[in-house]
Amino acid sequence: MKNIRLFSLLFCLGSIDLSAGWDQSLDRWVSECNLGMGSRCALAGSLYESGTMIVWDGRANHSSKMPVNLSKALSYYKKGCDLGDRFACGDYHKLSAKITAKKTGPSPNTGSKTYSIPVAPLECDIDKDGKKERLYTVLDQKMEGGSFYQLQLYRSDGTLLWAGPRDRKFENPLTPYDDMGSQMPEIFADIDKDGVCELIISIPYTEVDLVFHHRFRWIHNRFVRLRDAALIQSNPPLGGHFTWRSDLGKNAIFHSWFVLELKPGKNVGEALTEIATVSDPKRYLIRRGKALMRFTRDGADLIRWIEVPH
Repeated sequence: MKNIRLFSLLFCLGSIDLSAGWDQSLDRWVSECNLGMGSRCALAGSLYESGTMIVWDGRANHSSKMPVNLSKALSYYKKGCDLGDRFACGDYHKLSAKITAKKTGPSPNTGSKTYSIPVAPLECDIDKDGKKERLYTVLDQKMEGGSFYQLQLYRSDGTLLWAGPRDRKFENPLTPYDDMGSQMPEIFADIDKDGVCELIISIPYTEVDLVFHHRFRWIHNRFVRLRDAALIQSNPPLGGHFTWRSDLGKNAIFHSWFVLELKPGKNVGEALTEIATVSDPKRYLIRRGKALMRFTRDGADLIRWIEVPH
C-alpha cells in the first residue's frame, strides 16, 4: 500500500521531472524537505515507513530495499505537516496511532489469527457501572490503495458487546477505511457529560473543504446517528466557543476557524484538536494551529493553545 501511496504523491507533484537519470533517492527528499518543501518531507517519511525506494532509470521503475525506521518516518511526516502538507498530516496521524496502538493492552478476541488496528482503542463507560468499554477498529479487508476496518465494542471483561457493519462501503459512516482519505473514529466518550457516550468519526477532506464529522450517540445498545456537522467559530477573533453546525456551505471556510481533526485529551470531555482557516480566498492561504478544547452541549470551548496558528 505504501508503494501505491508513494506513486500517488509523485503524481500530485507536477514539478517533478521523470526524465532519464531522475534521482528519486532518499537523500533528495530529505534535502528538499530541509528546504521547506512539505511534500518532500511526506515522501521521505513514506520511504522510511515502507522500507522501499522506487527508482526510475529512464526506462522503468525499480524497487530498492532500505531499513524501516518508524521513528524517522514519524518525524518527517510531522515536519511535512507543520509545513502545511495535508498528505504528511494524514500519514503522521495514522502512523502515530499505529505506534500508540501497539503499546496498548491485550488485543480483543477477534476469532481470527490476524489482528490489526490503525488507531488506539477508545474508551467510554456506556452503562455507568464504573468500568469502561473499549471500542476497537479492527482490520477487515485490505484493498489496493488502503484498507477497510470494522468497529468492535467490547465490555470491560473482554466479551463482545457490539460489532459494526462489514459492508465495505465508503458511504457508510460506521465503516472505517483509509485510502487517499481517512474515515476513522476520533472520539468515543461522554463528551458533554449528559450520561450518554458519543462517537465522532472523521470524514475525508481536502484543504479547500469545510471539514465535517460523523456523529453518533450510544442509545439502546446501538449507535444512533446525528447530523454530520462542522465544529466551527464564525465570528473571529479566534478563541472562546466553537459550535456544531450542519447548515454551512463551502464558503464558510473563508475567515472562519474550524476543527480539522480531534484526538482524545487526558481528561474526559477534552480533545486535542487541529484548527484551520483560509485567510485569503483568492490564494487559499491556510493558517493552522493546535489547541486543547473542552466539549459543551452545543460544541466546544477553546481552553489553551498548544501551537499558535501560523
